[in-house]
Amino acid sequence: MSLIVGFSAMLASTFIGTLVGVVSGYFGGWVDNILMRLVEILSSIPWLVLVIVLSVFLRPGLMTIIIVIGGFSWMGISRLIRAETLSVKNRDYVVYSEFIGESRWKIIWRHIIPNILPILIVAATNSISGAIMTESALSFLGMGIQQPMSSWGSLLQNAQSSLQKAPYMAIIPGLFVLLTIYSINNLSEAFKSYIQREG
Repeated sequence: MSLIVGFSAMLASTFIGTLVGVVSGYFGGWVDNILMRLVEILSSIPWLVLVIVLSVFLRPGLMTIIIVIGGFSWMGISRLIRAETLSVKNRDYVVYSEFIGESRWKIIWRHIIPNILPILIVAATNSISGAIMTESALSFLGMGIQQPMSSWGSLLQNAQSSLQKAPYMAIIPGLFVLLTIYSINNLSEAFKSYIQREG
């Protein structure tokens, strides 16, 4: 369940972050100002607190936790993608595409997205570990995955009453969280090294 939440929330946050970042970076002007002010406002709120508040108001469950984590963890991705888009849009082939009259959305799809894809993959990989950590924290607090489903966070919560008699009930899910995040971070570093080597 933790992996499902991690990957699903990553897809949601990557989609929103990419859309906001590309539109903001490519169109610029008042569009950029409005979107970046929105990102700054959302980034200034401690988002774990925001996620907890929303989890209280929404019905707890798998879809709720995916929507809440995915919907409020895209701001960092959007800033990164905006910076990459600002760099790519000034390249000769993009300027030429604009000059010959290609539509802006076609330029974004054919020229901007393919060139920011390596950075996007690294950012998306990083966001999986953040989503897993958030889901585990919320489930540990009782506001994440609910019975009969279970995740590593809910297993940690259930193990609280058995720590002295059966400490392995907390150690095993804790190790899985630790090893999964460590593996995902290593994968992200491998992607980053590959991109830097190829670039």
